[in-house]
Amino acid sequence: MSKDPSISVVIPTLNEEDNIERCLSSIFRQKYKGKLEVVIADGGSKDKTIAIAKKYPVIILNNPYVLAEAGKKIGLDKSKGKYFMVLDADMEIVGRNWFQKMIYPLE
Repeated sequence: MSKDPSISVVIPTLNEEDNIERCLSSIFRQKYKGKLEVVIADGGSKDKTIAIAKKYPVIILNNPYVLAEAGKKIGLDKSKGKYFMVLDADMEIVGRNWFQKMIYPLE
């Protein structure tokens, strides 16, 4: 792989203050040299989800439909990466080379 392609990660959220920090931290600790775009589609969180997310270089979109499935669609529609993935806010990526390992076979 001569050049690492861009990846977009879409995270639908709604009141995820207990989870979003761990999720975002796991994404941004990756040793990936390609462009990484993280898009959060929030369904109107009333807690600190958005304030926590703003600590990271993410794109935050409004999800007026509230439901996670709609948030995924909103986020994917606005994403610009060559490759896309959806990650729930209560999930995290283990290790530091996950993106590299997943992209290598595709390239």
